[in-house]
Amino acid sequence: MASVDLELTTFVTRKGATGILLQGFKFRKDHQTSVSINWRCCNPKCKARCKTDIEMKQITSQPSEHNHPKCDSRELDLNDVRSACKRKAVDQPTARASKIIFLHF
Repeated sequence: MASVDLELTTFVTRKGATGILLQGFKFRKDHQTSVSINWRCCNPKCKARCKTDIEMKQITSQPSEHNHPKCDSRELDLNDVRSACKRKAVDQPTARASKIIFLHF
């Protein structure tokens, strides 16, 4: 298998799992073997898939075609804020929601 040179970024999904951002599209883990991880698009109506090595350092198969536009930067920023607030809420269960949001900004 030939590796594909594309920029790969990891993020935390709404449910706390690891996801990857590739070419402006978000992918979630679909299946893992001892040597690779299969990913599918986070959009439930999209059938796009790709594959990485187990360390998530290289794309081993080119992503398939998406049937929707790329994620815009606002959506990605919102995902980062949402994930950070959820992590802080887990770390500080007695803190008020308004305080957690204020501390993030």
